[in-house]
Amino acid sequence: MGKEYNSKKGEKGQFLSSLKRESFLAQSIMKLNIGAIITEPGSSGNNKTGGWRIFKPVINMEKCIDCGSCWIFCPDASIIKEGSEYKVNLDYCKGCGICSNECPSGAIELVMEEK
Repeated sequence: MGKEYNSKKGEKGQFLSSLKRESFLAQSIMKLNIGAIITEPGSSGNNKTGGWRIFKPVINMEKCIDCGSCWIFCPDASIIKEGSEYKVNLDYCKGCGICSNECPSGAIELVMEEK
């Protein structure tokens, strides 16, 4: 797509085969869920990315109201719900602080990472 058809140059066959190839790729290789939601980790799941973090989130479960905002907004899927508790997978958390910012009860505090 994005290609122009020029009937004077006789490129119709090339244009159509290009469309068929793009359609095949879209149907066979690029299978995505509705809304393009990725439900399984890809290559980032193989690479632990939390090692360069400066701050780490600490969840105070006494303040937690179990709203799930931290889990929803975490861009790295580092917030895990185990039973009625939320935990942080520090192997993948980059310390961005979005979870802390989105927590309506203030149950997540960012503390300086000690190495």
